[in-house]
Amino acid sequence: MFQFALWWALVLFLLNDMVLDLEPSKLVRPAVAGHLAKLNMGQVTTLVREVFAQNPRLPAGNLMLARRAAVMMVMKDPALNAALFLTPGRACAPDDITVRFASLAAEVMFQLKNIQDQGRLTPGAVNALVWSRAGPRASAG
Repeated sequence: MFQFALWWALVLFLLNDMVLDLEPSKLVRPAVAGHLAKLNMGQVTTLVREVFAQNPRLPAGNLMLARRAAVMMVMKDPALNAALFLTPGRACAPDDITVRFASLAAEVMFQLKNIQDQGRLTPGAVNALVWSRAGPRASAG
């Protein structure tokens, strides 16, 4: 079961091409965390796919919602720190979205955050540094 009080103060999470600073204690109230603890990773992934189907440019389109989605995924798998949700276009059904997950080394996360802070993090850079090297940990629907 998820131990809300034991979480770190700050977690880095790569969602598509943006590194998010997560502070789970500020993003998820304990009552909500208790409800989310009842969901499995497949259910959480479905919820996040639904969010991306409505907002394909997440996290750029809604940073707070992107952070909440990332926290939900980390709650289900604390080793997870990167997710790629590929939408086929502007309007799509949640089942049309392909998902990939990765567990990146802390050094890679800090490197990505540094590049982002310098304004140089692009989808191409993220693909070269992460997704082209990531193993087969994927979920296609």
